[in-house]
Amino acid sequence: LPYLFGRELPGGAWPDIRRVLVIGAGSGNDVARALQWLPADARIDAVEIDPVIQRIGIDHHPDRPYQDDRVNRVLNDGRNFLRGAPAETYDLVVFALVDSLV
Repeated sequence: LPYLFGRELPGGAWPDIRRVLVIGAGSGNDVARALQWLPADARIDAVEIDPVIQRIGIDHHPDRPYQDDRVNRVLNDGRNFLRGAPAETYDLVVFALVDSLV
């Protein structure tokens, strides 16, 4: 959804989204959509805390987002990962279905 709303800015400018962080990447749905809408040179860090859920996405997601070379799979707590990220690392941070939102 953030890719659809952010496609064109007022005045006709296009956002320059190349680095994306998906926190709570789960089985890969948000990662798959990012790959669909972002440019070919985009890089995505997909952070998931549960290795079983991530493994399900790796093995069974029909779009195979975790196999894409643009995706960096990370097993970690999203807050912990984000604390260690250098300032201004990401153009977009997506909070997928994380436990604190449930």
